[in-house]
Amino acid sequence: MRFWKRRSRQPEEQPPEIPVSQEEVVRPGGRFPILDVGALSHVGRVRTRNEDRFLALHTVTGSGDAELLPLGLFAVADGMGGHSEGDLASEIAIHAIATHAWPALPTRFGSPSTERPIQEVLTEAVLQAHHEIRNRQTDQDMGTTVTIALLVGTAVYLAHVGDTRAYILDPTGLHVLTRDHSLVTRLHELGQLSAAEMAHHPQRNVLYRAVGQSDELEVETCYRRLTGASHLLLCSDGLWGLVPEAEIARILRTIAGAQAACAALVAAANAAGGEDNITVILVAFNLSQ
Repeated sequence: MRFWKRRSRQPEEQPPEIPVSQEEVVRPGGRFPILDVGALSHVGRVRTRNEDRFLALHTVTGSGDAELLPLGLFAVADGMGGHSEGDLASEIAIHAIATHAWPALPTRFGSPSTERPIQEVLTEAVLQAHHEIRNRQTDQDMGTTVTIALLVGTAVYLAHVGDTRAYILDPTGLHVLTRDHSLVTRLHELGQLSAAEMAHHPQRNVLYRAVGQSDELEVETCYRRLTGASHLLLCSDGLWGLVPEAEIARILRTIAGAQAACAALVAAANAAGGEDNITVILVAFNLSQ
């Protein structure tokens, strides 16, 4: 198994997988708001090419006398910076997600006997992207990270590979929902690196899992109820790698409007050096349940 870095790669052994969370069925009911969605991508202050791509689709679903249910499909892909055709890899990934996942989603929720599991749909979308990238490769370094979030009422379903991230903000603070598939994260999980050492480790950009970078791909998925949350954030490491989580939370709490908050997050990353491409998708809501 190889590891992949933004500018180089090196062989390492792949760590064991973390089990997938159990999926739950989200049923209509209660009062749901219209989603306030913002999205922004910026090349940053150092790179000459933006290798990030994103997807933000949102609507409502329902039938008969059922309450309308907000439905959103969001994704961020970060092409392997410095790798050949990284921007093409992220573009292929987003296109595959849009064309595979969105049409496969059920129009009604709550009838398990007639619906495919949501996490299965999202996983297959990522695997479709993986196979398309592998088929298009002219260079073995072509690859991308990806994080998908499907928002259904008061729940979010995630499918994830790499070190793009998903967060929620609730009254207790900002919480990361995804796990970075990076060497430093794995060393931290094994107790070999402290959190402070992770931020400055010379191999902090080394990934052990990325879309398009091996014959087989394991997609990590999870499920989370959003009761009490005010924001869902997806972003590339151009944001979270430079802006402290406390500052991200402060911006989300103080800037009104999702698009304005996205602009403030990108500005904060650029003010901190803008060393990488910066992409953010922000969903603001006030869930009543």
